[in-house]
Amino acid sequence: MPLAETAGLIGGAWEFVQDYPDPVLIGLLLLCGVGLPVPEEPILLMAGAIAVKLSSGQEPEIQLLRMTAVCAAGILAGDVLCFHLGRKIGRGIFRFRFVNAIATRPRRVRAERFFQKYGPWSIFIARFFAGVRLVMYFSAGMSHRVSYLRFLLMDFLGVLVSVPISIWIGYIAWKELQDWDAAKAKLGTFHGFLVAGIATGLMVWFILWRKNRAAEKAARWRRPSAPPGPPG
Repeated sequence: MPLAETAGLIGGAWEFVQDYPDPVLIGLLLLCGVGLPVPEEPILLMAGAIAVKLSSGQEPEIQLLRMTAVCAAGILAGDVLCFHLGRKIGRGIFRFRFVNAIATRPRRVRAERFFQKYGPWSIFIARFFAGVRLVMYFSAGMSHRVSYLRFLLMDFLGVLVSVPISIWIGYIAWKELQDWDAAKAKLGTFHGFLVAGIATGLMVWFILWRKNRAAEKAARWRRPSAPPGPPG
């Protein structure tokens, strides 16, 4: 679903989200983690707008931290549930029609190859790409090569980068515009490019880091051993 269309759909529930921000945001983000065909980004932008609404008479940092914690909890819960289903049900999960519609065979093949190449770091990288998160987390669970703790750690690192940025952008935009329709119009393209840019930068850095590490290991293996000393 396009970002602008999704933002309009979520914007229709704006009043409801304002009344019950914590449970609604957690619920929406948890459902996103297990296959709801709505990207997380508009929800995170809305959380930033909610922080503006809630910060009247208080320090805004408190509400920004609150929204960040709430959204992180919802995202991590959904991702861990997705990982758990992949671990416990395995490939049988793809018998469910709605899962198979999202995790198509070409996507599964690409995700499994990516996971085989980059291991647990693929969990961190997938956090920045809406179209591959679900498939990657199912694949990580099915592989049985990643513990729950390792999955949670790598996913948390990704959340630590992506969530505060999105919420902060939503906060700034709402503070300036004070109108959800205007905010979503201003933010749609900009936010998408920003997140994609950050994700691309991190991915390039990671690939270069892996190549350098592999080159260092190869150099150590090629290094000749010291000749034996003279006999005593």
